[in-house]
Amino acid sequence: MEHAPGTRWTEAIPAGYGAAAAGVLRFLVSGAADFAWHSVFGIEQGLKALFSPSHLGLATGGFLILGAPFSAAWHSPEPSWQRLMPAVVSAMLSGMVAAFILQEFAVFARHGLIQTYSGAAGAQPAVTIPTSSSIVVSLASFFVSTATLFMPVLLLSLRWRLHAAVPVAMALLPSVALQTMVALRDAWLVPVALVGAVLVGVVWAMVRPTPDRQARLMTAIGLSPVVFWAPYFAGVALHDRALSFSPEIWGGTLAWTGLEMLALAALTLNLRATERTITVPPAH
Repeated sequence: MEHAPGTRWTEAIPAGYGAAAAGVLRFLVSGAADFAWHSVFGIEQGLKALFSPSHLGLATGGFLILGAPFSAAWHSPEPSWQRLMPAVVSAMLSGMVAAFILQEFAVFARHGLIQTYSGAAGAQPAVTIPTSSSIVVSLASFFVSTATLFMPVLLLSLRWRLHAAVPVAMALLPSVALQTMVALRDAWLVPVALVGAVLVGVVWAMVRPTPDRQARLMTAIGLSPVVFWAPYFAGVALHDRALSFSPEIWGGTLAWTGLEMLALAALTLNLRATERTITVPPAH
């Protein structure tokens, strides 16, 4: 970053990195606030740590910093392959930060989010019928997990034609990271994630979406969570030899995650189309 005499410091910030500068400031201020918060209220445990204002400030600063390479690549004149790799890493890390902050809703951190168990103390737990509240929590968890995994893929696909390996990596690596974060408590979920990620790659290889082909793009992004989560339900059923959810519930969950990404794709594509049609009238 070069600062020419007689110009503002903000003008020396490279295009797309203005948010990163704000993120650094936000991170520093939130770090000081976090120290003060711990001094007064102590160190948070469990869910409380996810709702701490200072922690949310740190997460916001992290988002702004990690998202800067993606923003810079997005605003570059040409969407070249040289720009793609930093954008992929930036988008993936941003999604992983979101998944970490919302880890209580991360289905790859624990499979118990979709299973309900019963049994006496000391006996082997048995899979049983879920309650309405557990179904709602599970659906919300899949909504959150779908957004953190596939929204970065959608944003990248709006600008670049992605090789099938890109969505494979972006679905697999955060899922493995979430399981690693809990010390591989359910290590068998790692090969499940691999199978799902490979199926996502197959979808992208067959559909071959590009930024200028909206139907293909919406098809690929809508099918991706469906084929990714299907092996998850199958893996849980094989591991526990039963599934709490009935076919209507797990099938509906798969459909809802696909509809979620379809809706987000339609929204972002419409916004881009509107942005392109806006013209600035000439000055008189």
